[in-house]
Amino acid sequence: MAIRYEATAYRPDKIDAKTATALTHGSASSILNPLDYYRHVALALFLDEADGEEFLITEGTLFRIDAAATCEGAHLRWIECLMGMTLRNNNGGTTLLFHDWAEELQAHNFSGYQAFLSTLQDLAQDTYLVEAVPQAFQASPFGAEHELVACFQDYLQERHHMLVRSLAVYDERQTHEATEH
Repeated sequence: MAIRYEATAYRPDKIDAKTATALTHGSASSILNPLDYYRHVALALFLDEADGEEFLITEGTLFRIDAAATCEGAHLRWIECLMGMTLRNNNGGTTLLFHDWAEELQAHNFSGYQAFLSTLQDLAQDTYLVEAVPQAFQASPFGAEHELVACFQDYLQERHHMLVRSLAVYDERQTHEATEH
């Protein structure tokens, strides 16, 4: 995780990752890393972020902003931990959203589909994020609230299990559709 101020960064009105362009006030500029858009969307789905498409561009490079602060699922998880109760379970909705993104990209932008799917597969295979984020919180001023950090780690583990299950269901669907054709 890194936080730094980018004085030359701007928020595009629209990102067209397929054509590697960003539109801002009617003018188009080239994006050097368009496939990162799909990687960031995959990460946003994994984290259940409310603003999965908050991007800035600087010197032609697309990057995400404010990821940790806008994690809707995490905010609800903090509240759930404080109150000792479950407010919602969005894993089914996330699975459907993941499948919708995958199907749309597979049909219309295969390179975007590959970047999206490989990011989700990497997240499913590696538990680094599940372990590193709570460690970063532990080192932060919030670290004193050990129960909250543990609760957030539980949340990330749940999201990881949901992702593994979603990918398994998706793979089964792909295999079934391939045998039908």
